[in-house]
Amino acid sequence: MNLAILNLLPILPLDGGKIVMGILKKLYSPLARLEIPFALTGWAMLMGLVLYATILDISRIVTNIHI
Repeated sequence: MNLAILNLLPILPLDGGKIVMGILKKLYSPLARLEIPFALTGWAMLMGLVLYATILDISRIVTNIHI
C-alpha cells in the first residue's frame, strides 16, 4: 500500500507525475518542452531522498554499536 501511494506522488519520474504532466500537456501544449527538465529534477529529488534515508540508517546503525 505504501508503494502504491508513493508511486502516485506528483513527482515526474513516478506514475503520478506522468499523469499530472499528461493532463498539463493536454491543457497547455507548450509544457511538453519542459518534460525533460521536470523529469531530471524529479530524479534528483528522489535520489536525494534515497541518499538522506541511507545516511540516517547508517548513522543509526553506527550510534547503536556498543564496543
